[in-house]
Amino acid sequence: MPRLDQLGHLAEKERQQQRADMCAVHVGGVEGGKWLAMLASDLGHGLFDGALLVDNFEKLNPSRSYFGKYYDLYAKVDAEAPRFLEFERWWGGFFLMNAAEIDWIVDNVFVGNRLAQNEAELEPGRKVDLKAVRAPVIVFASHGDNITPPQQALNWIPDTYSDVDEIRIRGQRIIYMVHESIGHLGIFVSGSVALKEHTEVASVLETIESLAPGLYEMMIERETGEGLDKRFLVSFAERSLEDLAALDDGRADEIPFAAVARLSDVQTEAYEKTLRPLVRALSTRETARLPDNGDWMSELV
Repeated sequence: MPRLDQLGHLAEKERQQQRADMCAVHVGGVEGGKWLAMLASDLGHGLFDGALLVDNFEKLNPSRSYFGKYYDLYAKVDAEAPRFLEFERWWGGFFLMNAAEIDWIVDNVFVGNRLAQNEAELEPGRKVDLKAVRAPVIVFASHGDNITPPQQALNWIPDTYSDVDEIRIRGQRIIYMVHESIGHLGIFVSGSVALKEHTEVASVLETIESLAPGLYEMMIERETGEGLDKRFLVSFAERSLEDLAALDDGRADEIPFAAVARLSDVQTEAYEKTLRPLVRALSTRETARLPDNGDWMSELV
């Protein structure tokens, strides 16, 4: 298993040049949405190849993905080679989802955004109710994340609750942190984040559970000590929905996504009733293993 600091070093390097204002266009949503993921699953004989998502992520910053990271490798080849290989093995790891899994994710989280609206169903008649979650909810966002910036990571809270009083009445604790610069991948595999943010969250879980119900921002401030003895001062500040709104410059830009979701529904229905039976009939385990099968889909998914 690769170490977090090894993965994180390259994850930060590969994403640190991506800016939050970079135009990360959701091509799949605009050009059809859910049906493209369904088509990829059908071509894969019921399996969706996660490599499609990895490839699309790489194309958000092609200069970094195809040139910059290799320049950094050869510029410090003696020191960077082990970390580079560890990250590439992890980043290119084997991962498949079945059709039902990717369909649910796209329909309820991405294009449909039903999870935040308490409309997502685990099965017919059994909805996922975010208001019924009793464990503390911890959200980690970053201004350097151009895939899921703080606004997108936190806007589900005002979408779900009318005000902080409702959170309190329901006995819930929602804690969020906002990092200044770490990128999308770095949130999960960064060595520095693992040392600081992740460690401190784990160390204060009992404190979090003892907080009165409400909305809080967790802030990790000054540090003391060195090496293994390094410690960080953690504080919690009560926040309101207005504080979350201040992180955004308005939500008018979200209005067109309702049309995108509707377009996705229409095209999905058309695909299910026309092409899908044919694609499924022609798809086999052998065709799913063809070297070029699905490569073109990475341009759209």
